[in-house]
Amino acid sequence: MNILLFSNSDHYDDSLIKLDGRRHKHIRHVLKAVKGDNLRVGQIGGKTGSGIIEFINEEYVLIRPELNENPPEKIPLTLIISMSRPKSMKKVIRYGTAMGISSFVIINSWKADKSYWQSPFFLEQNIKEEMLMALEQSGDTCYPEISFYRLFKPFVEDVLPKLVKKICLVAHPYAEKQAPSSINCPSVVAVGPEGGFIPYEIEKFEEAGFLSVNMGPRILRVENAVAAITARLFT
Repeated sequence: MNILLFSNSDHYDDSLIKLDGRRHKHIRHVLKAVKGDNLRVGQIGGKTGSGIIEFINEEYVLIRPELNENPPEKIPLTLIISMSRPKSMKKVIRYGTAMGISSFVIINSWKADKSYWQSPFFLEQNIKEEMLMALEQSGDTCYPEISFYRLFKPFVEDVLPKLVKKICLVAHPYAEKQAPSSINCPSVVAVGPEGGFIPYEIEKFEEAGFLSVNMGPRILRVENAVAAITARLFT
């Protein structure tokens, strides 16, 4: 946890915030902080800065925050990701949020196991918790956007055209071209499930203006592919 995040509900009064539970344990047992110590803090959806511990006991801590810095800028990337194993998706969400991805679009595909959609992980509360831990890791305060589309054809026909940006790529291990590097401009990237998109799905992306690209001779797991292509495009 490289930043302590708080929301409006954490305000103790006009000048103090009250942190308990997981954050309090981190302050006491990991940071071993005491009254008067200065910690890195940030308001969810807002600015970051420092906070002085005014009071701490075994149950909670009171901090006086001073917020005067903007959080790190998001990278201008929309990630379209096919539903995959919940454990993989958990890593995709965490890694992607920590790396600064602006938006996640989770879709269905032919090779995606339909039962994955029923996983408790995809409840809003659980996804938010995973994103929160990624924000704490990366020193960010702003959640990325996330949306879900369970039907592939309506998505590519009605939604995908609205997502098109300057650079549009679909990751495919057997594509002829390699992914570009260091583009640093508004982009949308589609990554398939384990086993990749089927030819029909690749065709639909290409019809929408996407370029099929590979990440080299090695076939990567979904979460590794997301991290690799994000780092490749935005370095």
